Amino acid sequence: MGCTVSEKKSALVSAEPGAFTGAAHGMGGSGSLGCGRTCSQASSNCSVQKTCGIRSVDDIKVTNSQLLQAARDGDNGLLLKALRAGAEPDTRHPMTMAPGRKAVKTVRARNCGLTPLMHAANGGYLTCAMSLLEAKASVNAEDEDGTRALHLAACSGDLDVFKALLVAGADSRAKDCYGKGSLDYLPDDIKESPKQIKRWQQIINNDFRTT
Repeated sequence: MGCTVSEKKSALVSAEPGAFTGAAHGMGGSGSLGCGRTCSQASSNCSVQKTCGIRSVDDIKVTNSQLLQAARDGDNGLLLKALRAGAEPDTRHPMTMAPGRKAVKTVRARNCGLTPLMHAANGGYLTCAMSLLEAKASVNAEDEDGTRALHLAACSGDLDVFKALLVAGADSRAKDCYGKGSLDYLPDDIKESPKQIKRWQQIINNDFRTT
């Protein structure tokens, strides 16, 4: 059973303008497509986009949103589908569109909220966590409070997910902004059981022999 994690709102940070312009893809200095739009403005049914392989910001937003939802729900099928469609393994909030004076700008929150791997760990979804790790998701990414996937795996009480993250290189000594380590996140029923807490301590000390 996962933790209830409050995802705080944060000011959005503008990305570099022209990140998806046609010029960046060898389509001329103006960045104009045959349909009269720049790549950052292309819709999913843009005929030029379909032939040149450029993905619109809307497409990226949708696949990232699907990945986050799949990780929250423990839906590994949808998660793999989103990854195959190009979702970013470490996405947090999907990209949004903000109007600018000269162009449409892509904006994104940084380090605000949870990554898909954090959601999977929080829910105790081992299969989803393994799929994300295979997709090179960052095992030591932090949210705005310094919380990591390993902390949330402990909070879920799922020893297998916790172990998988450690094997993948999670920092067992990492603490959040409040000085809490991963074992501090364990549910009370585990903390109150000497036998169970011993198993978790063995895992965090890299002793897998008796677990």
